[in-house]
Amino acid sequence: MIIARIAVAILLVNILFFPAVLGQTILDKKTYKQQELYCLAKNIYFEARGEPLLGKIAVAQVTINRMIYKHMTLCDVVYQKNQFSWTNTKKRILDKKQWEYSIYIAKAVLEGRLYIKEFKALYFHSVNIKPNWRYKKLYLKTIGKHKFYM
Repeated sequence: MIIARIAVAILLVNILFFPAVLGQTILDKKTYKQQELYCLAKNIYFEARGEPLLGKIAVAQVTINRMIYKHMTLCDVVYQKNQFSWTNTKKRILDKKQWEYSIYIAKAVLEGRLYIKEFKALYFHSVNIKPNWRYKKLYLKTIGKHKFYM
C-alpha cells in the first residue's frame, strides 16, 4: 500500500514539476543490472534518506553524472575511495520503508521517469560541513540539506 502511495506521489510530482522531461532517459535507454540498481539505491538511502524527493533525485543524478563523466559503472562510482562517506564504514539498512523508497526512486531515475532537467552536478556535500574542495568547484544550487557543484 505504501509503495502505491509513493508511486502516485512521484507521478504527481513529475506531472506538476517536470512535465517537459517525462519519458526522457538519462542513460540513453541503457539497460542496468540489479547490482547497479542496488548500488544507486544504497547511495540514495545513506546520503539522502531524510531529504525530500527532489533531494533524493539530485543525489541519484550526481551518481549517474559521475558514471557518465568518468566512464565507470554505477557501483564503481559509489564505492570509489573517499567519494561517499557511508562507504568508509559498515552501514546497515535499518529503515525498511526508506530502503524500499530508495529502490523505487533509483529505478525511476535509471529508467528516466524521474530526474531534474539539465542538472549537471558532479559533487555535493551537506550544508552542515564545509569541505575545502568546494572552492575549486562551481556552485549550482542547494536542494534540501545538500549543496551541489559542478
